[in-house]
Amino acid sequence: MKIYNNDALIKRNKQIGMVSALLAPVLMLVGAQFITTSREGLLISLALIVVAFILFQIGIALRKFGQGGEIRFAEALKKLDNTYSLFNFVSPAGHLLVGPTGIWILIPRFVRGTLTYNPKRRRWVVLRKSTLNKVLGPLFGSIGRPEFDLANDAEALDLFLQKHWEHEASPHIQGAIVVMNDEGDVDAKDAPVPAVHLGKLRAYIRQHEGKSQMSSGTLKQFTDLLIPSE
Repeated sequence: MKIYNNDALIKRNKQIGMVSALLAPVLMLVGAQFITTSREGLLISLALIVVAFILFQIGIALRKFGQGGEIRFAEALKKLDNTYSLFNFVSPAGHLLVGPTGIWILIPRFVRGTLTYNPKRRRWVVLRKSTLNKVLGPLFGSIGRPEFDLANDAEALDLFLQKHWEHEASPHIQGAIVVMNDEGDVDAKDAPVPAVHLGKLRAYIRQHEGKSQMSSGTLKQFTDLLIPSE
């Protein structure tokens, strides 16, 4: 398998995310010291709290660059042959696998426990076994709404193709949510989008061999479109 990483982007955003996550609680604590002093102190406190909140959101948004998803995907899929290409933060989608089985947007989730889906409430749930995992598990990773992340990546990729793809028919895009933690598992048969554990991802991808509606020539053209120029 060929691998293309945007190492500069990964390194930069990882550092920004780490600094933002560290500064946010510090500014929050400093801001709390000014709350009861004076009117000017209150304004300073509010300003610091707002900045802390912004930094906190930046840290959350950039956390995906510091989790090593590109390394884990490369390790799990390394036995795929060179007809496959893995793009990490190179394409409009964060993690994109292109090969004979088609085009796959991979949405990583670093959760501990069993990932399930409640069709009645239309929400994802992580079942955590131990009490410690129930308390500390969310600190290591939350599930959020991965189908929205998948839809956003698909939309960004579609806009990219509208500008750069010169063929009439756009490539068919597929997607999967991937549980990355070794302590994680998946039991989400009723989910609106496929979900699979990282350890089973390669086998899952291979199950779709022969089902792709795209010719090898079209796949090559799509792959060449994404390969970064040197």
